[in-house]
Amino acid sequence: MSSDSVIGRNLQELLDSATRSAAAGSAPVRSADPVPGTAGAEALIAHGGRVIAHARSGSATLFAADGALLPTAQRRPLPADPVFDIASLTKILTTVTALVQVDAGVLDLDRPVADHLPEFAVDRAHERVSARHLLTHTSGLPPVLRLWEVPGSRDDRARHVLSTELRSEPGSAHAYSCVGFMVLGLLLERLTGRGLPALLTDAVTGPLAMTSTGYDPTGAGDRVVPTEYQSVPDRGLVCGTVHDEAAWSLGGSGNAGVFSTGPDLIRFAAALRADGPGLLGEDTRTLVRRDVLPTAERDRVGYGQALGMRLGDATFMGTGDPAVIGHTGFTGTSLVIDTEADVTVVLLTNRVHPVRTAFDAGPLRRAVTGLAREHAAQA
Repeated sequence: MSSDSVIGRNLQELLDSATRSAAAGSAPVRSADPVPGTAGAEALIAHGGRVIAHARSGSATLFAADGALLPTAQRRPLPADPVFDIASLTKILTTVTALVQVDAGVLDLDRPVADHLPEFAVDRAHERVSARHLLTHTSGLPPVLRLWEVPGSRDDRARHVLSTELRSEPGSAHAYSCVGFMVLGLLLERLTGRGLPALLTDAVTGPLAMTSTGYDPTGAGDRVVPTEYQSVPDRGLVCGTVHDEAAWSLGGSGNAGVFSTGPDLIRFAAALRADGPGLLGEDTRTLVRRDVLPTAERDRVGYGQALGMRLGDATFMGTGDPAVIGHTGFTGTSLVIDTEADVTVVLLTNRVHPVRTAFDAGPLRRAVTGLAREHAAQA
């Protein structure tokens, strides 16, 4: 049996185990801690620029809102070419969109954001925040906003985002911030005169032929995988619109909102390889792999931080090796690139189905990445 056949079989077994676990009974919607598993999952592993394993398993829709298993006739299997809400993997697409603007001379990473968005100049501290701070989660902005509670138009909500108070001095500490990437998206829109969804297409997904990736998955029809039965805000079973409540409230946000497929994300990761397609200049491409945190801050946080990407985050990579970069998404997605072994791992799940507190995709993330890196080490 070839090595590709072995890793393909092993990958399928990992996904089958995770989805069987979830389908064994009612979802633990009232559990104090989520349990390992997910209703549905797809994973791809590439080595040396070639996909060597691809597996999918489980269901797109499996549970009712109360966590009970749906009758068999009402369950929906994962489609053959599923489109997932990739949640915060949107941030790395926004990052590359921004870096394309750097190469074009449109965006200066170190110029104050308020130079282009004067409404962001709330105080002296805000006036020191740069795009580099936003991209490395060192702006001082908070993690999240309850933006769905802000009435009015998109402009009203954008003004609310831009007036958010800082929690620390810019550049002084690392704190993961969805709000920072909302601000980054608004900055890119102001600089280019384009809405972020159109800009993403122009800068990234169009040139890379990522034909199933974007903010509006309407054309994908039944291929779109539902996420959560959401009660606050009251949205029912969320499908075809972004799961993240704040991104949904803003629309076209830099922190979340993109839908994609496994093959498209493999294509995206290939563009970040040293010899990848010419989407970014060589110097710019290195910025997604270069840690910006001082040693003490990296030790405090538990991982390194480049522009957009985490380095050596063992919580989902299973390793603290700084040559391993990547990101996760709240819906149960992850992208991991071992830059030295030339391995890419894409995992897409709907682990928030039926509710976000039921299932944990962390063990599956670590297992799939471990399988891929072990295969590369033995190749």
